[in-house]
Amino acid sequence: MKSDYLEYVTSASIVATRGNTTILGKSEKFEFLDQYLNHYGTDVPSIDTARAEIDVFELKKDAQFGQMFGSLGDIKNLQLTQGQIVRLCVMHRHLLKETHFTFIPFAAGEQNFVALVSRFEKRTEIRIRPYPYNAGPNSLYYGSSRHRLIVRRQ
Repeated sequence: MKSDYLEYVTSASIVATRGNTTILGKSEKFEFLDQYLNHYGTDVPSIDTARAEIDVFELKKDAQFGQMFGSLGDIKNLQLTQGQIVRLCVMHRHLLKETHFTFIPFAAGEQNFVALVSRFEKRTEIRIRPYPYNAGPNSLYYGSSRHRLIVRRQ
């Protein structure tokens, strides 16, 4: 898939997950969870998933979420479930960008979100932002940082 903003890195598979798994429900797996997970009401179950293929990209050009994800397709087709995000952070930690963000789209009910996952040597942190997110200059991410995006394969 060609994108002006993103460069393809690799692909991987996530094993089947339970729909009742939420990020907040697995808080023991993370050293920091954003207070907005509660504020936005994201602690809701989704669906059980079969094995899923994911693609990993790196940001190569300054962009906002709409530009990044929009260059890959409809956000609803790119989203992972919260169970898949937890599984990814635990079993595929090496795919997360070290010291920078890895952006992973997900839904809670009818609302779309992006998980901003940070991997450090001995800890993993998750922040979230609603999608689309436009907070002026704070919503622009720099290509020079090479943030990663992980999405469900189309």
